[in-house]
Amino acid sequence: MIKIILFVCFTVGAIGVNAESIAYQKIPNCPSAEKNIENIYANKDLSVSVCYHSGEWDVFAVSSDSHSWLDFKRGNDFYSTEQAVVYEFPNVQFPNLADGKMELHTKNNTLIGVIFRIVQGDSKTSSELYVVKLDATGAYFCGREKANDKARLRLSNISACKPLPLKELVLKSLPAHERKRN
Repeated sequence: MIKIILFVCFTVGAIGVNAESIAYQKIPNCPSAEKNIENIYANKDLSVSVCYHSGEWDVFAVSSDSHSWLDFKRGNDFYSTEQAVVYEFPNVQFPNLADGKMELHTKNNTLIGVIFRIVQGDSKTSSELYVVKLDATGAYFCGREKANDKARLRLSNISACKPLPLKELVLKSLPAHERKRN
């Protein structure tokens, strides 16, 4: 009887280690980014704050005078959702990050995806969820959805995702010793 109980506890513990989890971060509560990152964005007339920081990925809320979006940094590579948010949002003026929460999806304590809401201007009625998948090879835009459950399904289907563009203008602004690729 004792052997069976120990086996069950070990199995449950092992399953928990590999479990995927979801955390939430309120976008308005994101603190300022490091000074060197702030300066890079300020040189492009953009403001930036860090919404998530881990050993592997950083998530930045970026804003111009009329738009806002998320950028992702892994090592010295910056990936941006600016194109998808600002230029591909259909029939929308002034797309911006919603003041609500973004979903941070992790597996084994590693960030693997982010779901965030974009609204039209100050509107709460016209919005869509954006889905970004993250892995060791880069950041991928997986599409837009109206409902949370459908957005989560998109996150699990990497074949429907396209690579987010590297933000070379930021990388080129880094000092030479920080430009080395990981």
